[in-house]
Amino acid sequence: MRKFLVQAALLLALSPFAPGDEELMKNALAQWEQQIREWRAAVSQAEGEREKEKARAGRPDGTEIAAALWKAVGANSFREEWACPAVVWWLERPGLFEQTVPAEERKKAVGALWKSVEEVHYQNPLIAGACAALSRSADVRVYRVLEKIYAANPDDRAKGCAALALAFFLNKTNVFSEAEWGGDEMKKARRVFYVREALLKAADAPFGESTVGELAEEEIYRLRHLSEGSMAPAITVIDGSGRAASLPLRGRASVLFFCTPDDEESVAVLKRSAVFQTQYPESAFCPVVYAPNRDEAERRMALCGIACDFFLDADGEAARVYRVDRAPAVALVSANRRLLYFGAPDLNFQTRLDDCKREMTRQKEAAARESGEEEPPPVEKQAPPGLRPMPRFD
Repeated sequence: MRKFLVQAALLLALSPFAPGDEELMKNALAQWEQQIREWRAAVSQAEGEREKEKARAGRPDGTEIAAALWKAVGANSFREEWACPAVVWWLERPGLFEQTVPAEERKKAVGALWKSVEEVHYQNPLIAGACAALSRSADVRVYRVLEKIYAANPDDRAKGCAALALAFFLNKTNVFSEAEWGGDEMKKARRVFYVREALLKAADAPFGESTVGELAEEEIYRLRHLSEGSMAPAITVIDGSGRAASLPLRGRASVLFFCTPDDEESVAVLKRSAVFQTQYPESAFCPVVYAPNRDEAERRMALCGIACDFFLDADGEAARVYRVDRAPAVALVSANRRLLYFGAPDLNFQTRLDDCKREMTRQKEAAARESGEEEPPPVEKQAPPGLRPMPRFD
């Protein structure tokens, strides 16, 4: 009997659903902090760009810490208040969580992790540390959790971090339907509100690799210049003759396609530029290519079998103005320079482009009617009048 009890206790200790060990958790997280401090010191002390790159590449991957943390805090302990630091650590590193937790236990562990946040840790001030990671999601469930943190957490820093994460969330498409968002204007109003709240409550709080204040200022720029309906920023690029040109074009709808000649997705779109102009003749297709110089851009494009006109963004300033994080990106700008769409060249862009085409056709037809230039509808030829057949009275 005693041997059985010892074996049962041993199995329970090794189980991921066993009671957690707070001290082991603290030791693992302290070891992680020490590793990060040493790595940052090595980067700051490195001399020369090559040495710094080498030092940056040596960033701890957290594999050993993840194993120790999973041993210290199993899924059955996620709901404990003292386990919040471990929960935050896992939320910031979902890849390590998936790598560390055995496949047969992963589904239950993920469920336990999220339930602990939704039901317990959303009120803990430490949850502020996970808001940056949560903001990268596109899951409605995550959005609801951030709303709970903002509404119910007693700590201003946690509220401010959640507010900024909510503002980032609202900048995404295909998360909620237009009806749930309340339309574009309501979505923009919410973004403005949450950015303001973030600045007021937690401007100096860390948020990922930056601070709430720095990222909120960047979000204000995007709201002011890169949100739909705003006046599109003007950029200066180099045209085919080597002269400076200003985009977007005046008096004509413009599609600014930010790309590089090395990116497969960019190449696929550039190869269809002629088809684009045939389908949408009312919109000017303006590829803005990032390359050191025109010769290099043309050489790379020729290797990919591309032959089309483009504008050169040699110093990357045009991409910075439009905050292009990764190529390709596209901006659809109306003839009066209002931004109609900014984002990836996906189905959402296609929909906006088709809407723009229909609207321009409608405006053109309305202008023709007002000026009297509209062609009258064709008159059907009628047979000459003759005798009508006698009605029958049966």
